[in-house]
Amino acid sequence: MSEKPLHVQVAEALGWTMLESSNRMDMSQPHRGYPPHLPTVGQKEPVPDFPTDWSATGPLIEKYGISVIQPDEHAPERADGQWIAGSGGAHGWDDGSLCMDCYAGGVTPLIAVCNLILLLAKEGKLAA
Repeated sequence: MSEKPLHVQVAEALGWTMLESSNRMDMSQPHRGYPPHLPTVGQKEPVPDFPTDWSATGPLIEKYGISVIQPDEHAPERADGQWIAGSGGAHGWDDGSLCMDCYAGGVTPLIAVCNLILLLAKEGKLAA
């Protein structure tokens, strides 16, 4: 079995439950599960494709106070062309956000946000 796709990892971090692929041998197939704070009865819902769907990930950016910085060839920390997603202090702001020194990169803005959500969850700083 292959590693879980990024959108499934994000769904787990956000509190989705009973996630399953339509094909257990191929984890890239569509996944379904129960969103957080909903009863685990009835038909499972499709897991949003967080790394590519702004309508799914945009509300998370707002909810968790995430900011995204585009790649900049003049900034050494972003010289590899990665987008940077951070929470508050990662960009020098002390605004009471989730994590003062948390940031993550990605080849697209949404992948950077997804990687940050996984980091925040791993650090125990993400309330689903």
